[in-house]
Amino acid sequence: LLRLEEELNRANISVVHENIVYKDSGPEYLAVIDGLPNEIKHVSTSVEEEHPLGRLFDIDVLDCEGNQLSRQELGKSRRRCLICEKDAFECGRSRKHNINELIDKIENMSEAFFNK
Repeated sequence: LLRLEEELNRANISVVHENIVYKDSGPEYLAVIDGLPNEIKHVSTSVEEEHPLGRLFDIDVLDCEGNQLSRQELGKSRRRCLICEKDAFECGRSRKHNINELIDKIENMSEAFFNK
């Protein structure tokens, strides 16, 4: 969230309201952001792609009508699988990888980041 906020500030996009909701599936960050949806999506995808832990986050951007912007609308490719680098949606839908593989990958990524 800190990196996202830094990148939004750098792009002169301000957060109007924010809230973190803790659910069984994990924490969710909800924010009202004053900016053009495609610019916000550009910032969010750059964080997902460039931060060492960015791929662990799924940052959705909705426009004022509630329509979700896709990475493809910005000319970006779909998200890649953490394990095999293929389409993440396809791997998730087919349950190609078991949960232990995913947990191991996430733990390795986290340890590498936090041990720096």
